Amino acid sequence: MSNSTPEAKAVDFVDVPLTPTTPIATNVTLIETVSLNQQMIKTLKYSKIINIICLIDVIFGILYSLYYPNFFYTTLLSLIGYFGSKAFSKKITLLYLFFIVLNFIFRIINFSWLLSESYEVHTNTSFILLSIILYCFEIFIISLVFRFIYLLKKLSDSEIKFLKNDQNVQKQFICNCI
Repeated sequence: MSNSTPEAKAVDFVDVPLTPTTPIATNVTLIETVSLNQQMIKTLKYSKIINIICLIDVIFGILYSLYYPNFFYTTLLSLIGYFGSKAFSKKITLLYLFFIVLNFIFRIINFSWLLSESYEVHTNTSFILLSIILYCFEIFIISLVFRFIYLLKKLSDSEIKFLKNDQNVQKQFICNCI
């Protein structure tokens, strides 16, 4: 028995050129395919409606803030609603819902105070009717935002990501609405 160490033999390697079709083993991530369903279309519609409402609110907020600078803060909160609905973010849209509900409550309190304290200026019929119409419109907006958040909660994360990132869906939706 000889006590020898094995000898290393030279091995010739063959150069293999890599092409785009050469298979390379890497970590494989499965991508879930998402197709547009009715619930996603409905969520997209609510998002676009809320975007428009928030933009209108921002425009009026900027105009009001020219005369009353404190309105600028409410304009920022309307921008939060715009970006929350555009990004399909549940948390940011929930913050906007909280803001518009508090704003509605404040306006009701202010309206009732004006009616109880003022005997001439704010008690005319046209002021009361216009205020009631505006309050009904605000309730409608609150219900829209609430339904949008409810629809977002029903969607999966991959469906929300699909709505955010797929530009074809955005363009197709806009073209179908026009």
